[in-house]
Amino acid sequence: MNPEDIKNIGDIKDPNNGETIATAKHDTANNLITYTFTDYVDRFNSVQMGINYSIYMDADTIPVSKNDVEFNVTIGNDTTRLLQTFNTQIMFLEIIIL
Repeated sequence: MNPEDIKNIGDIKDPNNGETIATAKHDTANNLITYTFTDYVDRFNSVQMGINYSIYMDADTIPVSKNDVEFNVTIGNDTTRLLQTFNTQIMFLEIIIL
């Protein structure tokens, strides 16, 4: 269930001038995204960044419903661990147009 755009992780840019703040490397084989900051952050005293990502499960990895699936997000030396339950039951609706 990975949408095609999950492979198109882009660099982070300043919305005001388009300057690259961090470059992105997406390792799809290991499900890893690495951001490397440019010298942009060296020019400022306080740089903050927020990132929102949707997480999609690969149906080959978890083909059936499963409890306590572990997700880890690491930023620097800090790792956040999440346990989630996934319900993979899919209902199909047949539509007949006459």
